[in-house]
Amino acid sequence: MAEEQNAYKGTLNNCKTSVIPNCRDAIYHGAGNPADSLLSDLSSGGWACDSATEFSNTLRGKTATILGAFDDAVTVVNAAWSKEPDEVPENDWRGNAWPKQWSMRNM
Repeated sequence: MAEEQNAYKGTLNNCKTSVIPNCRDAIYHGAGNPADSLLSDLSSGGWACDSATEFSNTLRGKTATILGAFDDAVTVVNAAWSKEPDEVPENDWRGNAWPKQWSMRNM
């Protein structure tokens, strides 16, 4: 039986190595909590009151898991990628039939 390249696996690879990391870096490319740079003026006395402290703590709590969510996404995609063969039977949905215009969008 003839085989063809698994284009779906290629899309998964691109997602885990480029798309997801690029999206993560577009949100925040640094160390620590992404809110820290946003709240630096507050922490240096720019808005000193209980509301500022509450706002800062709430924002830091909500942003603390953002970067980890991207790492989790890479893990999920990598698990799917690792289960895919490099080649699939001819006319398989993951081969040449894989909608490349979709698979290449946002990359």
